[in-house]
Amino acid sequence: MITSKNRSHWVKFGVIILGVLFFIFFLDTKFKENEKIARAERLESVHNHMLNQFSFSIDNFAGLVSGMNSFVNLSKELPSAEEFQEFVRIQFRDINRQDSIVVSFIDTAHVFKFSFTPNQMDPANLIGKKVASIRDDKEIKNLNRLLTKDGLHLFPAINLVEGWPGLPLNFRVYRDGKVLGYVAPIIDFKSIIQPIYDDIEYDEFVFLFKNEDGQDFDRQQVYDGTKVYNTSKDTEYYKNFHINSNNFLISKKTYFGYSLTLGTAYKDDFKPDNKFYIILWTSYFAFVILGLVITLQVDRYKRLNDKLAFTNNLLEERQIKINQQNKELIQLNKTKDKFFSIIGHDIKQPLNAIEGLLHLLEDSEIQDPDLKEILVNLNQATGNTVDLLNNLLRWALSQTGEINFNPTNLNLTQLINESLRILKFQADLKQIIIKDSLVENIIFYCDGDMIQTVVRNLVSNAIKYSNEGGIVEVILLKEKTELVLKIKDYGVGMSQKQVDSLFKLDNLTSTLGTKGEMGTGLGLQLAKDFVKKHQGIIIVESSIGNGTTFIVKFPLL
Repeated sequence: MITSKNRSHWVKFGVIILGVLFFIFFLDTKFKENEKIARAERLESVHNHMLNQFSFSIDNFAGLVSGMNSFVNLSKELPSAEEFQEFVRIQFRDINRQDSIVVSFIDTAHVFKFSFTPNQMDPANLIGKKVASIRDDKEIKNLNRLLTKDGLHLFPAINLVEGWPGLPLNFRVYRDGKVLGYVAPIIDFKSIIQPIYDDIEYDEFVFLFKNEDGQDFDRQQVYDGTKVYNTSKDTEYYKNFHINSNNFLISKKTYFGYSLTLGTAYKDDFKPDNKFYIILWTSYFAFVILGLVITLQVDRYKRLNDKLAFTNNLLEERQIKINQQNKELIQLNKTKDKFFSIIGHDIKQPLNAIEGLLHLLEDSEIQDPDLKEILVNLNQATGNTVDLLNNLLRWALSQTGEINFNPTNLNLTQLINESLRILKFQADLKQIIIKDSLVENIIFYCDGDMIQTVVRNLVSNAIKYSNEGGIVEVILLKEKTELVLKIKDYGVGMSQKQVDSLFKLDNLTSTLGTKGEMGTGLGLQLAKDFVKKHQGIIIVESSIGNGTTFIVKFPLL
């Protein structure tokens, strides 16, 4: 139930949330306004820098052209084309500049008398041609006015046949009171403005350049409708970015009697930096979530206490059940111990007695061959049952951890010989010869009972599946890092599928020996477990009709 006190808490929380919300809106608006102001100031700074760089480059160019003016007009004689070219070459070499420049001397009839670059004469084959063939009437009129004035005069940017946009800064040739024509030094516009583009800080800006008549020009061409001799395009041309003209900061500058329009703009429209915005709103929502979490935690506190009490009661009930199950488990363990006792004493001992009695009867002089055969079969069946019972008992005890692993230094050769003596009777029943080749007096750190169980089970298995009159080989080798025990028979053998399923508990099957002996595979499983306790492995090699070899490897620790 929500009381008025609880409601007042929520009202206070709501007021705080709204107050913080309005504060965030205020900060966001203020931040965006400041960002716009900073953006405008940066645009103005870059624009002024561009104007200064442009003016600086024009002044440098004018300094070179003034030197040419003095050389041509003040020399004792009018310099030849070669002398003029050498002078220009020295000029550029002295100031260590590599700009593209073409210098032409044109007479009063506007015919090219000579034209050169610092390294080539008449590169565009202009000598003898009239300017009117490449320039319009308006420019011819401007050139005529040039013939009446002293000083340097800037002309509109033009597309040169040399393949680049040039900016002409011309002067007339006036010697001995007579106008001989004019010199037109034209520099590659790219060299004027390139320093701006080379500054990585200005990658986000575009620059606009217009002639006095409003015609655009960039680092690759002049957009005045004349023929363009250059196939390259300036990727930074401002029209490539579709920028609104209102976004440009424009300045008109006059250089040597000619007015140029220069502009600067951002390539992209204004986009507020969302980082501050994201931080604000993230903080706000985090604050809201934190407040909700705290409030909900208070509401959940009682429910958690109730659940805790319920859980404690449930744990008490389960503890009672666990105690009861422990008592039942103790009783089951006692029953299990009694069961093993029955197997080990009440069942195993009578079977051993029967087996001993059958041995006595078999050794007695019984004339009836049928009865003799029955006794042999009974003796064998009883022996198989005792072996099965022993394996079953040992395996069950090993699974419950009740067989202790007690290793000590023992004579492994002696252990194997003792096991083979026990199995001699089983081998004699089938006239099987056990051939042993054992390295003598091998001392091995092992559990003697387990090792003998392994040997008995593997050799017994070899006898079981060997034909009468066959041979079972038992070989013990000592190698550098391990002991190798091989038990090889020449009996019926196994398929690869049978080999793969030998040590799988869920696939144990009863397989008869060559004389009808029973087999479950439990002895092999027990052998594998005991070998594993000694950190060893069992390898099986077999094929049908060619017998089987069990290879047991123990590491020498």
